[in-house]
Amino acid sequence: MKTLLLLGLSISTVLLAEAFPDVSKMSDRQAIKYFVQNGGGLSRPRNWLYDETEWIDLKPRRDLPASFDLRTKHPTGHLHPVKKQRCGDCWAHSVVTVLENQWALAHPEDPIPSFAQQELISICGNTGGSCNGGFFTAFNYALGRSGPGLPMDRDLPYHGYTTYCDKTVKKEPRGYAWAYVGSRTSTSGATIDQMKEALLQYGTLSVTVHAFNTSGPNVYTSCAAGWTNHMVNIEGWVDDPRYNGGGYWIMRNSWGLTFGDQGYAKVAYKDAIGNKCSSLGLETAVLTRLE
Repeated sequence: MKTLLLLGLSISTVLLAEAFPDVSKMSDRQAIKYFVQNGGGLSRPRNWLYDETEWIDLKPRRDLPASFDLRTKHPTGHLHPVKKQRCGDCWAHSVVTVLENQWALAHPEDPIPSFAQQELISICGNTGGSCNGGFFTAFNYALGRSGPGLPMDRDLPYHGYTTYCDKTVKKEPRGYAWAYVGSRTSTSGATIDQMKEALLQYGTLSVTVHAFNTSGPNVYTSCAAGWTNHMVNIEGWVDDPRYNGGGYWIMRNSWGLTFGDQGYAKVAYKDAIGNKCSSLGLETAVLTRLE
């Protein structure tokens, strides 16, 4: 236990360090090494496949474009800079990024919003997780289904550790509906074309991946083997026959700007034996309705 001065209030905070150390005390490279070895905080609820969340088994259009980059669709030519997680809350960053991007694209005349990840890792009820891990079900809290929604980041800044819930800040639903992409019974998740169609129809994807490290602008083709243990976002793609599967995804991470190319990575669609590279997109979710 320790005491923290937050928004002018002295509140007790509980540091849940059993699974994740205080990553903020590590260098960027040390933090990335830790996450690659241990995952970024993906934790699946029991029986999540059979809850009431909708699944959309999309039928892709025949004329999918050869490339697409959601970042260029905003008048500024970019979206929020990549953020840096400080505990096992990759899931919170991934979910909040979907909401921020969709609000920014739907209201291009307004400043790009910044919603509070801190709310999701605070002790506020059924938020979808904690600093020790979480899942897509955080959408339910952020959309006002299992909780009041999210404050703005300026009202509840990100600290990267679990705190008691701050009930003094204004919280609002930041969307209306979300869904998984693909078939509930599929063991390989949505197809590449379904993921592309989802990007075109609904915007930023929230996806799972097996954590890996890369640097620079080159396409990542090493394809780490293993079950998904991290959540990130996909914001675009480029078809290119030089890479397995016929192209690569534009993946946004939450490990700061040291990872990849300013926080982004180009990831081949598939590995050498035809599986999704590093299992990227084994599970995929989208915001199906903003307002």
